[in-house]
Order: sequence, then structure tokens, then C-alpha cells
Amino acid sequence: MFSELFEKIIPRDISSLWSYWGIELLVLANFMFQIILTFNGCRRRHTPGYKLSLTVWFSYLLAAKLATVVLGKLTTIEIGKDQRNTHTQIQALLAPLMFMQIGNPDTITAYSIEDNQLGVRQIFSLVIQVSIMFYILIRSWTNSRTSFLYLPMSLAGIIKYAETSWALKSALNGNFGFTIADFFKYHEVARLFDKLPQGENELPEAKLILRAYYRFCCLKPHLENWLYYPPTDCEYQKLYIDDCDYEDVFRITDSELGFMYDALYTKAPVVYTRKGLILRCISLLSLIATLVGFSVLFKDAFVYNISVGFIHFVLIASLIIEVYQILRLPYTDWAIIQMIRHYETFPFLMGFLQSLAPQSATWRRWSNTMGQFNLLDFCLQTKHRNYSRIKILRYWGMDMKLRKQLSLDRIDVDPKVKELVVAELREIDKIKGQEEFDQRGQWTIGRYREKLKLNDVIQALETTVAKRPFDKSIFIWHITTNIFYHIQSFHDTTDTTKMEAIMNISDYMMYLLVTRSHVLSSTTGDIIFDHSCVKLGRLTRTGRLNKEEACQDLLGLQKEGILQVKEPHAPPESEAEKVVVGNWNLLKDVKELADSLSTMSNENIWKVIGSMWVEMLGYAASHCEMEYHSEHIRHGGELITHVWLLVAHNVTKYSSYEYHFGSQDEETH
Repeated sequence: MFSELFEKIIPRDISSLWSYWGIELLVLANFMFQIILTFNGCRRRHTPGYKLSLTVWFSYLLAAKLATVVLGKLTTIEIGKDQRNTHTQIQALLAPLMFMQIGNPDTITAYSIEDNQLGVRQIFSLVIQVSIMFYILIRSWTNSRTSFLYLPMSLAGIIKYAETSWALKSALNGNFGFTIADFFKYHEVARLFDKLPQGENELPEAKLILRAYYRFCCLKPHLENWLYYPPTDCEYQKLYIDDCDYEDVFRITDSELGFMYDALYTKAPVVYTRKGLILRCISLLSLIATLVGFSVLFKDAFVYNISVGFIHFVLIASLIIEVYQILRLPYTDWAIIQMIRHYETFPFLMGFLQSLAPQSATWRRWSNTMGQFNLLDFCLQTKHRNYSRIKILRYWGMDMKLRKQLSLDRIDVDPKVKELVVAELREIDKIKGQEEFDQRGQWTIGRYREKLKLNDVIQALETTVAKRPFDKSIFIWHITTNIFYHIQSFHDTTDTTKMEAIMNISDYMMYLLVTRSHVLSSTTGDIIFDHSCVKLGRLTRTGRLNKEEACQDLLGLQKEGILQVKEPHAPPESEAEKVVVGNWNLLKDVKELADSLSTMSNENIWKVIGSMWVEMLGYAASHCEMEYHSEHIRHGGELITHVWLLVAHNVTKYSSYEYHFGSQDEETH
């Protein structure tokens, strides 16, 4: 019955086409996915957005599945008992070719960090897949010259798949412990600084990349269970970046996060080794030998035999992709490191190094953008409010999510933002030393208590950071920052670009809280967001769309009237909101903070606000789980991940080293 139904739905011509050419069609589809992964696999490190992520995810999943399906179908091809026909023999050649495709291109070995945890499973899968491939080839083997093409093609396929398994297994291998070999690697990398060209041939860009690589090798930011202090004779001056300006600091972190991305998601740590390069050469030569042998054997059959023409096309296309990947190898930070390491042995590398090192400053390593969400803008907008009137959206709780999504924005990270972040983190380091980053405003208060004589405003400042949860503090300071930014009389005319940078950081923190509350370890962000929108409702829905007037209203609230500020059509508070919010009054905290800060000069107001936001950003970055930072670098990168790297390299890992190992040395002597 089902077969009859199938014949009625699917025309006979299509059915016969699939039965005869189904394997070739699957191979062609898989090859298209491989092209997408080759060209887009690494773009996600600097291109944010769902379009690219979904494209790579879709191609990554289907490429492996289709290759497995093709191998399964090849095990069922009909083979004559006495002799194998040409179509069967060349079809069997697709088995090692598909095995090669399962290995994925160099630009992607894992879609997410969870894939790296399957390294052992990949090795087991390698054994199974190799067995299947050899089963197909043995069934199709004859003493003809065509069968001998299976050997070089199988070698290329095994190498390609083994590279992927090797990369996946080594990505998180350091989580299992610290080995003696790791110590020797530090010494070898440290010696590379002496090999850098000096004088007229000096390459500052190469030095920055080398410093980033040294920090990456010593501190392993992508490994949770790593020994979080450098080895005994580590050269600390090569780790510290306090002597660098803010631009060089971010170039170093950009490059270090690039090494981290490649270690987690690409084959770079495998390819840029002696073994990796040797295997790549063997794989390329095997593919070339297969193509040349196939072309010679079937030189007269390309025109009239479609099967031969198809196999020839796929082999040529595979070789083109392989050559393209090899030609792209020099244009990475890994290649710069290898050129520094070997240019004395191979002098021709010096020319490449002098050419590529200056170009490396222009390579895109992350999106260099930051998300923006302004709560005041969100509450003032009327065009998006209509979505709340659509019953089906309200029923599924999608109206607010849609409105949030339409209110998001992304801007380039202004150089002033980077300068402010680096300067403030260095000031915080002077206070906290090498302790954990466990404050979210108290260090700023301590810095300015005597310097700006904050005794009169200290209570309001401490209330917002010490007596309120972190997510509530962000809402309080975000609204207060809007007040001083949108009221002209509070502007700091001495440095308007700094005000813009502070406002960008404020909107960025709100963006993280609204869209990625897990990054800030907030479980109540959505509830507080809804509560804040209700509290701001009466002030922002008066028909005036001027943010300055709305801020003037907020600043002009009388203390006795704050409790009566209520959204006319506000829904009753839910039980969850009552538990989370309690007796907290957002507008009261904002009013007290704004009144206290307004007693200072405009310049000092923005000094305090800027320092407070950077400290909160550092606190959020240091308390965000490493897995989330690892996810960020494959979605275009985030500013908070760069801050995390700067903070993580300057905590108790150094002082704990002195404590634990210094005393042991004394006992030994």
C-alpha cells in the first residue's frame, strides 16, 4: 500500500533518477556544504548575527550526516560476482572522498565548545568509519588499474579525518592536567623574543602577536582546570602589558582571543606543527595522484560517460578547495609565529614575515562592535507598542521579546571606549593588587572618597552598589546616566567624547542584561525589567517623545510623590515580581543618586559614572562562566570577553604561586 502511495506521489522519472543517481546527488549536496563551511567557517569570529550562525550550523550538521548516508548507500551497491563494471568501480571511489569530506575544512572542526568534549567519541567514530570505507573498497576491488586509485584517495581521507579528531581531542586536553612538556613550551616561546628582527627591520606588529601568543601559552584562558599561574622561571615582563597603550592592549587581546578561537574551533593548532604540515603535504600529494591517475585512465570517457565526468569534477573541486586552504595558511597569527621561529633556518620566510606582519594589523579578529539597548528609548517608543495589542503575541509572551529585539542596536566600539576601559582597569589594579575582582563599585567609591570629597554623597553611592543586587544596580545607574547625559546643563564640555563612551558602556551593560542575562549571572533580569518599565511608564508615556524632558521629569520628582508614580494601566504585580522586587523603589534610588551626584561639578560627575561602569563591567566579565566567553568568540566577539581576558591575567594566580611554591623551595634548601 505504501509503495503504491509513493508511486502516486513521486513521479516515476524522479524515482528512477534517484535510484540511479541518488548517491551522486547526495555527494554534490555535501560538496556544496563543504564550500559554505570553507568560506564561512571562520567568518563567524568577526561577523555577528543569526544569519551566518544558522548557515554554518545548518551546513555543519548536514555535511556530516550526508557523508554518513553516502557511505551507507555505498555499502549496498550491487556488484557482479564475476566482474565489476566501470560504474561500480568509480562509484566506490566516492567512499574515501566522502571520508575526506567528513573531516571538515580547516576553518571549522567544532561548531560549539560542546563538540570538543566529543574528541574521544570522534576517535571511536574514526575506527568505525574507516572499517566501513575499507569494506566498500574491498567489495569493489579488482585487479584493474582503477582499483589502485583507492589507495591514495583512502590515505588522503584518513589524514583529513584524523586531523579533525586530533584537533578536537587536543582542544580541551589541558583540562586533564599539567605536564612537564608544557614547561618546555614556555621556554621555547620565550626565546622567540630574541629572534625578532631589530633595528631597521623591527616589526612591532609581530612583537604584539608574539606577546599575545606567549600569554596564551602561559595562561591558557580557554582551559578551566589549567594551573592558573605561570611556571617557575616565566619571564613576567613578557606577560605584563602595562607598558602598552590602549590600542596595543586591545590588539594583544584580539590576537590572544584569536588563538583561543582557533584552539577551540579550528585545525590551526594541528596544522601549524611539523607533523601537521607533513600530513597536509601527504594528503595534497595523494589527492593530486588520484586526480592524475583518474584523468589518465579515463581521458576518453569524460564526454560520453556522465559518471566519469562527475567523479572527475568532484576530484578537481576537492583539489581546488585543498589548494585554497593551503594558500590561506600564511595569513594567520599562527603563521607569523612559525615564521619568527624558522626564518633563520629558511631565510625566504623573512620576506614573508616583513610583508605579512604589517598587514596583520588590518586583519579582522572580531567584529569590533558592541550591542546597545537604552531603556529610556524603549519606554518612549510608540511604534513598537502596538505589538502588545496583538492577542496571540501576548498569549505566548512574545510581544515584549519582539519589542526588545526591535529596540536593539549595534555600534562600532569607539577608541575612547577602549581607552577608558584600559585606563580604569589599571587604576583598579592599583587598588586591588592581584586579588580577585570581587567588587562592583566599592573600589570606585574608595578612590574618589577623599579625592573628590564624596562624604556627602557616599550613602547614595553605597546604597546602589552594596545594598542592591547587581541587576538592580545596573538599572539604577543606567537611568541615572541617561539623566545626566540628556540634560544639557550636566554635560562635561571638557571631554564630550568621554561622555559618549560612558553612555555606550551603559547601553551595553543594559543590552547584556536584557538579551543575555546569564552572562551577568542574573536570574531575575526579566522581572526587574518589566517592573522598571511599569515604573517609568507614567513619566515616559505623556505624549512627549523628548528624552530631555523625560529626564527633567525624573530629576524633578518630589520624594513624597515618588511612591504615587504609577502606570495608569499597569497590570497587577505577579507573585514572582512581589518576591523579587519587594519594597524596592527604582525611582527613589535613581532620585537619591542623581541628587547626590548633581552636587559635584560636571567633570567629577562623569569621572565617577565612568569609573563605576567600568568596574561593573569588570565585575560582570570576571564572574561570567568561561563557557559563555568561549561562545562569544564564535559569534563575532564581545567587549566583555576582552575585559575578562584583561582581568583574568591579573588575579591571584601570581600571588598564589609565590605562596605555594616559594615556601616549598625554602624547605628544600
